Amino acid sequence: PTSYIIKNIDTISSYAGFQHLSALSKLLARCIAGSVSQRSTRVAGWEMMVSIVERLEDIARPLEADWARSAWAKVTDDSTIAPTTKPTLTALWNVLKSFLFSTILITQSILLAITFHPHPAQLKWKPETHPQSLAAFIVSAFLHLSFITSRFGGGLTSHGGGFPEQKRVFYGSLDVLASDEWEVELCLKRVAGKLPGLSLEIGHPVREARTSFFLACAEQLMPKLSESAVEHTVLPVAYQHLSRPDHRETYESAHSVVLSVFSNHAKLHSNEESAKGKGKGKGKEAADDEKGKLAETLVPFYVECLLENSGEGKLSTPQLRLAYSSVTRSASSTSPVLAQLCIDKLLTSLSASPSQPDAIRLRLVLVSLVSSVDCALLPALLESVREEVVKEKNYERRVELKDAVFKEVERGVGDAEREVVMRWWLDVRDELGGGV
Repeated sequence: PTSYIIKNIDTISSYAGFQHLSALSKLLARCIAGSVSQRSTRVAGWEMMVSIVERLEDIARPLEADWARSAWAKVTDDSTIAPTTKPTLTALWNVLKSFLFSTILITQSILLAITFHPHPAQLKWKPETHPQSLAAFIVSAFLHLSFITSRFGGGLTSHGGGFPEQKRVFYGSLDVLASDEWEVELCLKRVAGKLPGLSLEIGHPVREARTSFFLACAEQLMPKLSESAVEHTVLPVAYQHLSRPDHRETYESAHSVVLSVFSNHAKLHSNEESAKGKGKGKGKEAADDEKGKLAETLVPFYVECLLENSGEGKLSTPQLRLAYSSVTRSASSTSPVLAQLCIDKLLTSLSASPSQPDAIRLRLVLVSLVSSVDCALLPALLESVREEVVKEKNYERRVELKDAVFKEVERGVGDAEREVVMRWWLDVRDELGGGV
């Protein structure tokens, strides 16, 4: 490897500053807390925080680039590493992990400061000192350290992963950032622009870690993003990973981001209905209607994408059921035609499914749609569910399907659809066979 840090790992490890890194980080964190809490030092404290987060990113950026250049950056299976090399690699990861934890400790203090202490009026015209800008700096620093997080903590994704302390700082920073929609979009565009950096190909572990990090940010900030930002900044990144199950973390994160578009659309429509009921909010209602158009145009594409990813080794059955029902629910909230399209595409795929495991998976998806459509589409959907359950000749699978239907009937459907579904269930319960 040509990495500077690998060549000089012994020197770095024995350096006095590194050996006291934890104590120095705690001292700096206390200095931050003390300076912003005192009126006489508050302005200097906020300016100091800007210098610190900028310096942390200045350290993290070349550290990431140095690691990416090394041959070890591409190693994903430790069993392929020669025994004589493992002590050096262990020492290296200890150095990297120590820097990550120091960064977490310092940024945690900064986050507490910008959350609980007022921004000094004297710094009003210095935008880099504003809480949202400081939060964006923290996010950017964590981007460059994502290759460490993915190695030890599983990556900062909605599916879990990441160290608990880092997750608190990460999500807390996003909460601060979310208070300024302009700053949110600026931060995401900045992060997205860094993804192809270092000339790394898609699939390189460092770029995968960066991409997962960006997608985690986008998913959390989705309600604050404009239609244009989602379409031109977020989705182009997600599209590249929707059919790459071999890279599990980015694969699942990409699907989560697309689903968050539909989830946000459904919430906007729900808020719109509430506003109509109260007879107010017409201006916001029009804006929300405009903001929901992207989700509607995505439905045909993403339905096909989900069906292509329904096979073994791709999306799991629970993931597929949740994703397909979420898309259908979003479509049903504004366009019965699109909701019917979701149902028809699924039935077509079911009729063409050559594999028994694929068929049972798709039948379970069909059952999940019972709680995702309104009364107008329910009767035909329920009849399709009945037909598909009856087609299943394997007793255990029939029981599984019937139990899934019962769970939808019992807990999934809304009040408006409950009477229709309950009447249907009582009529067909015996015909469906075993189970409940």
